[in-house]
Amino acid sequence: MNPKITLSVLLICLGLALVGCSGAAVQVQAAQPVASKSARSKEFIEIYNCDAQTDLHRSLAEEAQVTSTTTFSTFAAATTTGDSLQLSDELKAVLTAQIESTYQKNVEAATTRVSQVDLLVPVGKIRAYDIFWTQETYSSSVVFEFNDAKYTAAYTYTVNIPDAAVSSEIACTG
Repeated sequence: MNPKITLSVLLICLGLALVGCSGAAVQVQAAQPVASKSARSKEFIEIYNCDAQTDLHRSLAEEAQVTSTTTFSTFAAATTTGDSLQLSDELKAVLTAQIESTYQKNVEAATTRVSQVDLLVPVGKIRAYDIFWTQETYSSSVVFEFNDAKYTAAYTYTVNIPDAAVSSEIACTG
């Protein structure tokens, strides 16, 4: 089983146990997210194929992984009274697991694209690649129940996706 899926299931179970004891119901409803895409950064890697007898094929996924993060506002607001609730780490863990499951298809699609990018290095060559990172950001709010009240909390879910381009190639010397 995929380690991220295993971790997500574990966090959900742990979160349900912890939050269930403190009066929170895990009834999460994510609002329609606002998505944006931006170029984030560039990374440089070199791949050597000096001693082999065949071309080297390596997946971009071996060099760079799709990653994601979820961040929340510090406080949630009660939908009826406007009262504030500071989000505990346990509650954030439960909400994070729910948010991650919402965007799981986006992450899986990006991971599939990255794993299909072939970084080819011909025999007797050193090939340099520029890894360009794109960041997809989804901002929205999530509604959940806690101590018989409904709360809304803002969140941002960010997916970092690598892509590669050849920048140079030189012959091996030796």
